[in-house]
Amino acid sequence: MKIKRILKRGIFTVLALGILGLLVVLGIVIYYAHDLPEMKTLADYHPKEASYVYSQDGEIMAVFATERRTAIDIRELPPHVIKAFLAAEDAKFYEHEGLNYTAIIRAFIKNMLGSHQGASTITQQTVKTMVVGPERSMRRKIREAILSKRLEDMLEKDDILHLYLNQIYFGNGAYGIEEASRLYFNCQAKDLTIKEAALLASIPKHPSRYNVLSDAEATDKRHKWVLGQMAANGFITAKEAEEAGAAKISHKGLLAEGNYPTFKEEVPGAYYVETARRLVESKLGAEALYEGGLKIYTVMDSEYQRSADAAFRGGLEKFTKTRGFSGPLWRIEVDQYEKGLANLHQVYNNHLIRWKTFYLPPPERLNKPVWDLSELTAADVAVPANIWAKMGLRPLRVGSTYAALITTVDAKANKALVDLGGATGTIAMKGLEWAKNGAKSIGQILSQGDVVQVKVLKHEFRKEKPEAFNLKDSLVPTTAKALKEVEILELELVPRPKANGALISMEPQRGWVKAMVGGYAASGSGFNRATQAKRQPGSTFKPIVYTAALRERLITPATLCPDTPVVFRDKYTGKDWRPENFEDGKYDGDIRYRVALAKSKNICSVKLVEQVGPEKVIETAELMGITSKLPENLTISLGTGEIAPLELVTAYSTIAAQGNRPKPIFVRKVTDKESKVLFEEEVELEPALEPEVAYIITSMMQSVVEEGTARAAKVLEREIAGKTGTTNGSRSVWFGGFIPDLATVIYVGYDDNKTLGRASGSSVPLPIWIEYMKPLLPKIPASTFVRPETIETAQIDPESGKLAVAGNERWIDEVFLPGTVPTEYASAGTGDIYADDEPYEEDGAGGSGNEQAPYMLPDDE
Repeated sequence: MKIKRILKRGIFTVLALGILGLLVVLGIVIYYAHDLPEMKTLADYHPKEASYVYSQDGEIMAVFATERRTAIDIRELPPHVIKAFLAAEDAKFYEHEGLNYTAIIRAFIKNMLGSHQGASTITQQTVKTMVVGPERSMRRKIREAILSKRLEDMLEKDDILHLYLNQIYFGNGAYGIEEASRLYFNCQAKDLTIKEAALLASIPKHPSRYNVLSDAEATDKRHKWVLGQMAANGFITAKEAEEAGAAKISHKGLLAEGNYPTFKEEVPGAYYVETARRLVESKLGAEALYEGGLKIYTVMDSEYQRSADAAFRGGLEKFTKTRGFSGPLWRIEVDQYEKGLANLHQVYNNHLIRWKTFYLPPPERLNKPVWDLSELTAADVAVPANIWAKMGLRPLRVGSTYAALITTVDAKANKALVDLGGATGTIAMKGLEWAKNGAKSIGQILSQGDVVQVKVLKHEFRKEKPEAFNLKDSLVPTTAKALKEVEILELELVPRPKANGALISMEPQRGWVKAMVGGYAASGSGFNRATQAKRQPGSTFKPIVYTAALRERLITPATLCPDTPVVFRDKYTGKDWRPENFEDGKYDGDIRYRVALAKSKNICSVKLVEQVGPEKVIETAELMGITSKLPENLTISLGTGEIAPLELVTAYSTIAAQGNRPKPIFVRKVTDKESKVLFEEEVELEPALEPEVAYIITSMMQSVVEEGTARAAKVLEREIAGKTGTTNGSRSVWFGGFIPDLATVIYVGYDDNKTLGRASGSSVPLPIWIEYMKPLLPKIPASTFVRPETIETAQIDPESGKLAVAGNERWIDEVFLPGTVPTEYASAGTGDIYADDEPYEEDGAGGSGNEQAPYMLPDDE
């Protein structure tokens, strides 16, 4: 009986403990499993996805993301990609129910014996990534195990694998297999080879180490182990594993373009992209922008944008050359030179090791990586970690600029040897003409250790002896010696401009901003001068003044203006003002207003405002898209009001669009990851001017190009209308020009508004405009400005502006608004005003006020 009681008590105790244990386990489950996301189907999966910015022609211009991820359907993946991850992480994935107990026991025993082995299944890793996080604790392990069982109950195996491959981190900012494929191999995940799949499957175990951009040796060893596991589990054959391990990665053509995974290439349109980012964030919020997987479709044309970037940067560099050489960007001092040079090359070589282990070499020798030292300082060269963080690797391309190191100055050959890391080039004295400033030899300009900005003029390989270079044999690259050929890399010293400015280009009929440059810097961050800078436009504002007068029917292109010295009593300020014509103070007497605009005569512009009134000019400006506050006095005639380039290009586009003001558009449409349209910008054209007025002012602005201050633009051989502008003291210089299908405004000036020195609208921004347009015009069909049927034409005498009489051989055709053709005839025998005009090369600036004037007045052409 006693034994029975003991047995009963034992059984009761065991049952009680069991029930208690179950309650404890149940409590633990309830406590730790309360926050698993409810996912009954994959439709409930909403990962953070990257947003992409596209140009109008379909190029990806930027990616915005907190986690750079693009979710894909894993059913699109080939079997070997799936099996690579199963082999690396969980070969029994389709056999267990979330936990692999055999693997857990095996790992426990090995860990007790001193070695380390994990036992997490793909399901557990998915839970860790999505819910519990990487915390190393028993609490996390318990939650992970509990939630893994629940996830297996909620979803099918393929759905869990879908979550895993889209959620997992692959290092270097890439989340999910699609972004990892793009980052490391420049392809979509569905196009991965066996080797590439094994390399990606190697990463989740240790993302910061097992990737081709971090530790090449460890990654090589790890991915070969994955290939072995694929063969051991029957996923591929042993031969396939061996061949994949020995293969090099073709990189899907990326290397053929001279790009490498480590490159810090300059992105075109950085200011444009930043404008799009701000716009989308203001409308949809930061969370949608950085996590919503948006597709942002801009109206930027990547070809226009690249041409704008190149023309603007090149124009600023050319202008800066006229100011002389101000010295290197920075320099490595003599006592630090040898060590600093060694550190630079060590870091550069470590960068190259990242891709040399896996990637095929460039198909051509010209496509090689070189360094860019522009972000470094003299102090950085002593610290390899700083060099690693700041050294940029970029493809070597003719026409591109780089910050490179002067290693040798050869006084005998009058050349300097320049080290670009992966190449060695030379700067000849002829490439330093602008920087000589009286120097007789190259050694008086450059020194060993100088870091300077250089542009590649020529890059080729030639079969010739190294001695032909007249440089020390030791300075010729070893590869060139072995091949018995010499690498010819000719460089030019180019300055880093301190002047800045903007370029903005708009399609008038739709308001689409095709290209925008907000400054010289390639980063695009910070101050965008195209949209935010407020500067005096000088004479580029005069077409608006003339338009106001045309609207009021106060003038025609043939109306005479007395271009004579005059003192104005400005009734709006109560001050006397004596404006002058620019540069030489010349006055041409009675000239037609068409000629006055072409020559940019200040006196005539002031007289127009005196007649029409500042309020009418302001009204016209607002109709044409000027939103900034303008001065309500006579100085508005010379562009003293401060406006942004975006406003002026809108005004010029209004003229080009037959008087219809376009709404500026940067972003055409934004969709979410399901392609649902979140917002869309519609083209809006607001009638602002009579088409006849727009045509007349266009015709007058064509004369600026044909025979006035913008004559250099005639080289383009197109119908062009435009206007130059130079403000007081040449603090800002402008050019705005348009063809029927494209309007562009450019200004150049120092940010602190100091004088540019001897500079004008025709000498600085106009050449930039020409260089911007040259590569684009072959792709833009030639067209003419639309002429309204109501426009009238008459033959006039060019000197008097009156109707030409019979026998006047110097008559010209002139266009008029309906009902404004002159009624008087000129006297017989009058001559042409152009007969005795002296040619002039620059637009001017003049119009500085007398000492009594209380405001800064712009000089002008």
